[in-house]
Amino acid sequence: MNGRIGLLAGLFIAQLIIVALVLWNQNRAESAAAKLLDIDAKAVDRIVIADASSKIELIRKDNAWAVADAPADATKANKLVNDFAGFESAWPVATTATSAERFEVTEEKFQRRITFHAGDKVAGDVLLGTSPGFQRVHARKVDADSIYAVKFSNFQASTKVEDWVDKALLAADGAVTSVGAPAGFKLEKSKEGWLLDSAAANQDAATAFAERFENLRIIGVAEAAGATDKGTFTLVDGKGEYTLQLSQGSEDTEYVVRSSRREGFYRMAAYVAEQMLEGREELEAKANEATVAKEALIT
Repeated sequence: MNGRIGLLAGLFIAQLIIVALVLWNQNRAESAAAKLLDIDAKAVDRIVIADASSKIELIRKDNAWAVADAPADATKANKLVNDFAGFESAWPVATTATSAERFEVTEEKFQRRITFHAGDKVAGDVLLGTSPGFQRVHARKVDADSIYAVKFSNFQASTKVEDWVDKALLAADGAVTSVGAPAGFKLEKSKEGWLLDSAAANQDAATAFAERFENLRIIGVAEAAGATDKGTFTLVDGKGEYTLQLSQGSEDTEYVVRSSRREGFYRMAAYVAEQMLEGREELEAKANEATVAKEALIT
């Protein structure tokens, strides 16, 4: 009996030792996890993203990112760099050439290739291929055999300019205090509130109208102005006076806008442009209604 208890105790202790060794090895492997790319995120000043048929370049200068000569979304660009500077994996999912072909991470066949540059040097070069699961993608450093599954999606590395351009680049700088519209009316903010051609305007409608310029968002870059000129707005915001010129091309779904503060033409949704181009009727009618209501309360 005592011998059996001793045997069971010995087996139990052996199991504890095995479990401890397994956990120790796992912790050791995790602590020794290697980075997918050994890059200094702060030193990266150019990113080239390519797919099978196209590529784009993101360029950083003075801490500002640009794409196709337009300001890029700095938050998005910095996240891309920081993600790949921080990806770690203790164990590769595969290391063979056959696996690289199957997971589409070869130089001949890939879904994305991202090259990070620091000055005249290549800081990191990685191939992205198929997805093993939700928000996961197979990744292989160009000069290495190991293939990892990292927390990333190929759509986050788009090769379309409109996916990287700063959508708010034409928004007003601070609050808009004056709008001279192509329709001929002028909306101004005074100490008493909004004035429409020097007369009291409907405050809610005027505020909403000014916010269209404060929250202006573009779709992407346009090659040239549209064929039909829709007029020019003269605005005043926290930075001073500037103009926005609107035009429309053959496509009714999009307009083209140009700012006096920035080079180039940019695409914007038709419904946004048409809201900006509304005449004074809505503001004037609401202002009259507000005046009538106020007089009725007084009497």
